[in-house]
Amino acid sequence: MAILVHVGALVVLLSIVASMLIQIYRVLGGWVPNIRSIAAIEAMDDGVARAAEMGGKVNFTTGSSSIYGKGSMGVFAGIAIMRYIAEECAKYNVPLIHTFGQAEVISISEQVLKSAGESAGRPEWFQEDYV
Repeated sequence: MAILVHVGALVVLLSIVASMLIQIYRVLGGWVPNIRSIAAIEAMDDGVARAAEMGGKVNFTTGSSSIYGKGSMGVFAGIAIMRYIAEECAKYNVPLIHTFGQAEVISISEQVLKSAGESAGRPEWFQEDYV
């Protein structure tokens, strides 16, 4: 019985390796995979552009969770998305207001907003009242 388990695992391994080799040869032959755009990312860009046109502000929240609790992964994912939106806001010189539920997010969000402004070429964009 144990030999069948090992044979099954070997078959699965060989099929995965074969499919990987087929894809590698397809890419080396000039095939380009079709990657579709994500509508939510395009909507974020449109929202920042709309705020720039109307002279408004962008409000971003990472939620009410703590960075030490069960929702910490959501907060860190929100901060990563905030970095992208902050760079777009800095390009268009649009204020980004970050609201959050726990005080320990303040120092992280300040650093993220400062570095996003610097990477967009506008280090003067960040203001303390954005957080």
